[in-house]
Amino acid sequence: MQEHPEIPYKTFEMEFPDRYAVLAWICHNQLGRRNLTEEQKKYLIGKQYNSEKKSDFRGNQYTSTDESACPPKGDKQKRTWEKVAEENHVGKKYVYNAGRYADGVDAADEIEPGIRQDILSGKIAPTAKDVSEVADAEPEERPEMVRRLRMTKEEKNEELRRMREIGESLRTARKVTEESINHSRHPQGTPLCIQSGREVGVHR
Repeated sequence: MQEHPEIPYKTFEMEFPDRYAVLAWICHNQLGRRNLTEEQKKYLIGKQYNSEKKSDFRGNQYTSTDESACPPKGDKQKRTWEKVAEENHVGKKYVYNAGRYADGVDAADEIEPGIRQDILSGKIAPTAKDVSEVADAEPEERPEMVRRLRMTKEEKNEELRRMREIGESLRTARKVTEESINHSRHPQGTPLCIQSGREVGVHR
């Protein structure tokens, strides 16, 4: 508007019960854009769902605060995820998963500011499962999980292969060590007898 002050526009004053209702309204309106990536759509639906759960607001952008606060008698209140699913033409399970996804994106951005934009723009492509799990993890586990969000599938497979090789090497080393210890305790050819449930070397 600053670049083109000659373009006319109108403003409308709206009232909301809390900041979560404002955030839900913003997300719902942003979902009307046609150029959204799948990641952006999922994140916005998730944020709308999470915000409406925390808010007393039960209307939409066309509903006044008074109307949403006092629904008509006999109008059964729908569960939040059903309402969000209907508004965005998606399934209820999609809404629930989108809520976890949005939490994961925000949790990752707290660890590494800027990664939210990289995920939503498609610059990096972690799986929705990996993103969601960041929010569920313990705080000390999150930095490593966020690091892995930037890894490609090939890089993850290569890291997994190296870890398996290291694990196999450790198992082999442990086995060799145990065999060496056993051999030093019982040299080959030394006769043994059992006495009172313990091994006793035969005195020559």
